[in-house]
Amino acid sequence: PVHYMIAAAGGDSIRCAPYATFGTAELSEHAVRALEGRHACLLDHHGMIAVGKTLDKAMWLAVEVETLARQYHGCLQIGTPPLLSKEEIEKVRVRMADGVAEDR
Repeated sequence: PVHYMIAAAGGDSIRCAPYATFGTAELSEHAVRALEGRHACLLDHHGMIAVGKTLDKAMWLAVEVETLARQYHGCLQIGTPPLLSKEEIEKVRVRMADGVAEDR
């Protein structure tokens, strides 16, 4: 978590589901496991899944996850970025859930 907005995806990380052939039950099972307690995940060699109460909220989260990935990638170009603690991300996640941040 290089940025606190990772909490919008439901936790302190964006999980990556293992690779499986597209359209298979195996890939679906991997995705469901990666999404447990989360609103977004990556699918190894496929892309991303983002979910929300509405299509607009899911699209907002997809853009946010892409932005976070771009930011993380940029940070890696200059070294190892400092990460926020699990405790800090949990504080942010709770504040978001309590409506302190805009409900997405």
